[in-house]
Amino acid sequence: AGIDFSSNGYLDTGRRFDFAIEGDGFFALYNPADGEISFTRDGAFMMAQFLVPPAEDAQPEYDPVTGELIQPQPGEVWRLSDNEGRCVLDSMGNFIEIDPEDKDAELNIGVYDYLIYDGMTHADSGRFLPADKNGDLYLGSGEVMRGVLELSNVDLAQEFIKVIESQRAYSYALRMVQTSDEIEQTINGLRN
Repeated sequence: AGIDFSSNGYLDTGRRFDFAIEGDGFFALYNPADGEISFTRDGAFMMAQFLVPPAEDAQPEYDPVTGELIQPQPGEVWRLSDNEGRCVLDSMGNFIEIDPEDKDAELNIGVYDYLIYDGMTHADSGRFLPADKNGDLYLGSGEVMRGVLELSNVDLAQEFIKVIESQRAYSYALRMVQTSDEIEQTINGLRN
């Protein structure tokens, strides 16, 4: 069975960096450590500080007091992040930078989608990685809502029923193996 990405409603959190998608689509997350892009519907984001290397054409400057040569230093930027080091992407595929002086400014959060969801690989923390059969990535039609999170669509009663069914199936399979073992021992005992 494929993964059900349908929503079960929304929870109003009032937090400025909580987002939900009404409709179809995913938030895109970029991992600067390995360049991996993954997708999630979990919009519990935060403002995180990232170091940005100096521009390639940045020239060293002289200190006016000491006259020493100062090499270009990395800069610091605030970005929308998933709290695990990944950056949220906007609708153009760029990082979403946040002005620490205006945290409530409108953010252009990208909503991306695939035609086929079946076969997406589940990564950690509610993230998914696309497979070839998902087709081409395109801008999704879902509407981003701020200050809300999407509720889980898991039916706990059904999940517990599945766990009990699995436990019983395992128990029956174990009993079958034990019975088979006993029959084999009996047959081997008759040969002596």
